[in-house]
Amino acid sequence: MPKWVSRAGLFNIALMMVLTLPLLAHIYNGHFSRFIADDYCTTAIGLQYGVIGGMMHWYNTWTGLYTNFFIKSLIAPLGPSFATVLPAIIILSWLLATYWVIAQICALLRLRQPGIGAVILSLLIVYATIAGAPALIQSIYWLGAVIPYTGPLILLTLFVGLFIHTLTHLPEDRLPIGSIIAGFIITFLVGGLSEIYMAFQIAALVIAAFLSWIFLPPRLKRPALSMLMVSLVGAVIALVIVLTAPGSLVRQSRFPDRAPLSEIAVNILAYSTAFIGSALAYFAPFALLTTLAISAIMAFRLRPGELPFRLYPARVRLLLGASLALACILVTATIAPGVYAVSGPPPGRVYILSNFVLVLTAAFWGCLIGFTLRKSTSQSQQSGQNILIAAIFVLILVLGPGASVWRSVMLAPKLSVYASEWDEQERQIRLQAAEGSQDVVVKPLSVDLPQLIGLDTIGPDATLGANPCAADYYGIQTLVAE
Repeated sequence: MPKWVSRAGLFNIALMMVLTLPLLAHIYNGHFSRFIADDYCTTAIGLQYGVIGGMMHWYNTWTGLYTNFFIKSLIAPLGPSFATVLPAIIILSWLLATYWVIAQICALLRLRQPGIGAVILSLLIVYATIAGAPALIQSIYWLGAVIPYTGPLILLTLFVGLFIHTLTHLPEDRLPIGSIIAGFIITFLVGGLSEIYMAFQIAALVIAAFLSWIFLPPRLKRPALSMLMVSLVGAVIALVIVLTAPGSLVRQSRFPDRAPLSEIAVNILAYSTAFIGSALAYFAPFALLTTLAISAIMAFRLRPGELPFRLYPARVRLLLGASLALACILVTATIAPGVYAVSGPPPGRVYILSNFVLVLTAAFWGCLIGFTLRKSTSQSQQSGQNILIAAIFVLILVLGPGASVWRSVMLAPKLSVYASEWDEQERQIRLQAAEGSQDVVVKPLSVDLPQLIGLDTIGPDATLGANPCAADYYGIQTLVAE
């Protein structure tokens, strides 16, 4: 082994590779993404009415989510080619934002090698959130769901990074006006992406303001509360706009009559508990275990000689319990809007935000555990620790990221066939339309991805599924696949 390569350095490199491979697999599979279900509708409206017109169309006829449909109308001219690159854009942007936040936290904690720690932990959080998503294909590969449900995670991360940066670079005796305005803009814009995130960010801002008021020193308390409260105003304005939109009433009329509030409250708690239980037992056990173990290892290996705060046992127990309680509150906030709207469980694609909360909680727990572990002084104990770390590393490789890569590899052939058939189907539609046919008939897909994941597809009935919107998108009267 070369002298410039240390054993710790090899461990870090291996860990980075292990966590990078699942994300590269998602980026590769993502380039097979095509239009699915609602994508035809939003693109057709965007092309017909333009950016502002498309947003106002949906505001008046379906929902007040202004940012969601502004973006979808804006990208409409790009066509399905944008769907092929969107997963890569989301994953890479999310990684950069997460690295920025964690690098600042590592610097505040005075960790050794903060850059390496930030790289590994940012890869870990993005990997685990995606790996544990209950409806992974919808949450990562479907344009219609990536923008409103996964995209907000990037803006949330940027907001946290902005908040930390503001408090650590505070001008003397002045409010950070620029950061306050930026925080308002972020929460206002992201509040228009989805009702799920809207409820989450209001709950998160209230909690953050309360914790800032209790724990921050006087010098930081005023600027922190100013930024959080103004951002909360932006979030509440977004809520009012969405709730009062004419389209929201139209959309609500499509769902069953709303249950009594007492029943809704019980259902919210039941579905929130069910999600946490199913995430731990089925959807995300290895992703959360990976997060807990790697966070603990990194905190143990990179911790400084002395932390900026003391972690005596009572405080550790309090932090573990408090973080779990906050996670439960935030998960409940992400599930409440869906239950309130449809009087039932929300669709699987929205749970990526809930899983993100659990992943952050697991990372926090892991760091606490790593900070409180004691280093062995004897050679035999040190050797035992190294064997334990190696065993954990192998277990993580097999059950966590390794299994995630394997699932992506198994999914890739189906996605490849789907993309090839979709491209041929579109070629046939455009060819018949160019020849003047207004009633187009094409072959159905043998690998019908929308149908496999429970979404509308182009089928044999011209009036059902994605057929009417697809016909509008291609500029024809009717479209069927039979």
